[in-house]
Amino acid sequence: MITTYASRPEYVENAWDMPDSWPEFMRYDDVAYAFFGQVIEAFPHLCVLATLDGVQVARGMAAPFALHGPRRDGELPVGGWDRVLT
Repeated sequence: MITTYASRPEYVENAWDMPDSWPEFMRYDDVAYAFFGQVIEAFPHLCVLATLDGVQVARGMAAPFALHGPRRDGELPVGGWDRVLT
């Protein structure tokens, strides 16, 4: 079953118990280290989880930002990924 963390808040506390597949270099990004773990709690309506027999088997996370708007034209803000997270 695929749902959002907003609709299954009982899974938020243990969302990080499952292994992830981030590339090694992502483990050394100071901004990601500081903020990435807060995305599910901050935006549970945008983050999804998949469960099988009541066990979380996958997660997907998103944080809102304006990609299109004044002075953006579909480009990430100056500072890229780090700026979006902060």
